[in-house]
Amino acid sequence: MVRSEIQKQIQDAIEVFYPDAGDFAVDVSVPEQHEHGDYASNIALLLSRMLKENPMGIAERLAEKLSGWDMFFSHGDAKFVKQE
Repeated sequence: MVRSEIQKQIQDAIEVFYPDAGDFAVDVSVPEQHEHGDYASNIALLLSRMLKENPMGIAERLAEKLSGWDMFFSHGDAKFVKQE
């Protein structure tokens, strides 16, 4: 349930900032190291290859959209989603 909500939130952010990106199967996984959060996605890397943009810039734009979501938080340059 949480994983599908994260996927939806990321997909919505992609549609806002990258409407020409097409449909992406947003993969959300559980990181091996707990300090990396409860869930992770490599969508910024996948989009960067297609869009020829810096993945950190893409991640920042997506994070900007996700920042209003109460499960999302930042720590330095890292962005996390925590399961409540």
